[in-house]
Amino acid sequence: MKRVLICENVVRKFMVGKRENKREITVLNNINLEVKCGEIFGLLGPNGAGKTTLMKIISTLLYPTEGNVYVNGYDIFTDEKKIKRSIGVLLANNRSIYLKLTAKENLKFFCNLYGVQRSIQEERIDTVLKTVNLLERKNDYAENFSNGMLQRLNIARTIVHNPDFLILDEPSNGLDPNAANDVRNTIINLNNMGTTILLTTHNMMEADILSNRVAIIDKGKIISEGDPETLKNSLGNNICEIMVKRVDLENAKNVLKGLYIDKFNIISGDDINTLRIRVLNINKYTLQEINDILHANGIEIKSISLHKPMFEDVFINLTGKVFGKGD
Repeated sequence: MKRVLICENVVRKFMVGKRENKREITVLNNINLEVKCGEIFGLLGPNGAGKTTLMKIISTLLYPTEGNVYVNGYDIFTDEKKIKRSIGVLLANNRSIYLKLTAKENLKFFCNLYGVQRSIQEERIDTVLKTVNLLERKNDYAENFSNGMLQRLNIARTIVHNPDFLILDEPSNGLDPNAANDVRNTIINLNNMGTTILLTTHNMMEADILSNRVAIIDKGKIISEGDPETLKNSLGNNICEIMVKRVDLENAKNVLKGLYIDKFNIISGDDINTLRIRVLNINKYTLQEINDILHANGIEIKSISLHKPMFEDVFINLTGKVFGKGD
């Protein structure tokens, strides 16, 4: 199968600090990555892991310090302009929509910027707006759009020149659930039309349902790669979920750590006063033994049971971090 993206031994270093205390840091360390034609590939990692730096390199905004990158068969060092014409890029928190223009006027501007032939611009704008479900709003000013509509318009301007490869950096970040779902549906629609997509997201559910394959990056290195189901199955079916009172959370965690059970995923309980502790490594203890030990330490257990892993469990197991929090 054709490979849309190839990263070979990519290293990126930066100099940081003031003049008298300058030092070199390595943000990306020997990254090897491939994205196949027609897939949605998820790139996940904690803040500071190197995701944005890698996305900027792939988007030709940065050069790697070492290594090679090929996008749609073009070399990042020698074919930068060809790469830019063949990709669409939406970087996190980087909106390029002009609020005083209508949706149509915005896309016409980007058609001209990308060199789309004038004779097909009207048809192309309508096609793109229909794809992101904004065709009926094409003559409305962007300043009157909701955040979700603005993000869909942002996606529209990244595909107005009909790119082969779309790079989306946290496309649903900061959106309410309904708007985020609209963006996800847009991504699925684009992929069904044949667009290859590289996606970063802070939403584990989003990564799970959208991605054909994912790579998890931490401290500048790819630490795991595969399809979501295979990665979840690698944890087995023995995730222990303990429902406790919110006030007992820290005590329960300390007791579990004393048993060398130290990887947790904390999620909401059935009401505001409860939390669910998803324990990823119960070692050789049975549920009854864990229940008895916690009870002996004054912790009231509302329920304890075994579950299949969620994708967030995989992330925490590999990185030791709650997704979205820094190093």
